[in-house]
Amino acid sequence: MSGEPHIRAVGSEAAQDAPNQPIDGEELETSFEAEDEAELSDDYSDEYLLEEEEYAPPRPRFGWVVPTLAIVGIATWSGFYIWALRGELLSVSSTPQQWTKWIIDWSVPVLLIGIAWLVAMRNSSREARRFADTAAMLSAESAELETRLGVVNRELSLAREFLGSQSRELDLAGPNCQ
Repeated sequence: MSGEPHIRAVGSEAAQDAPNQPIDGEELETSFEAEDEAELSDDYSDEYLLEEEEYAPPRPRFGWVVPTLAIVGIATWSGFYIWALRGELLSVSSTPQQWTKWIIDWSVPVLLIGIAWLVAMRNSSREARRFADTAAMLSAESAELETRLGVVNRELSLAREFLGSQSRELDLAGPNCQ
């Protein structure tokens, strides 16, 4: 460690050269805006995104097969169930108790198909890919947050330096004003 502070104010050289000179508020705002624009244009390049995409494993091309099979299975089962019970379903003398039994009888295979679909969609390679995507997203957001915090930190340092110079001026001008 060099012993230097890690947080430095932008434009602090000017304030050190002339400690009794007030910092103009307009100059301060202009330096913030120019610095922020320059920093953002440098930090938000898409180069790191392109590098990550080059090494990413290829996405499966048959991701639509399992959902299609599940939907076809549910439609087939529903069609067969309605065809098998068409006489009873259309009868006028069906009771609510029969309807609940029919709904339960129909829903058990549909639930099994749905569970099989979920198991097929949650295999280890898909889960690993989801976690990798989430980790990459969190890493990018962390880098963006770090950049923003750096900008805020510099702005706070400048404001602190400005207030320090103003308080020095007030200390010097204070006895003269009375």
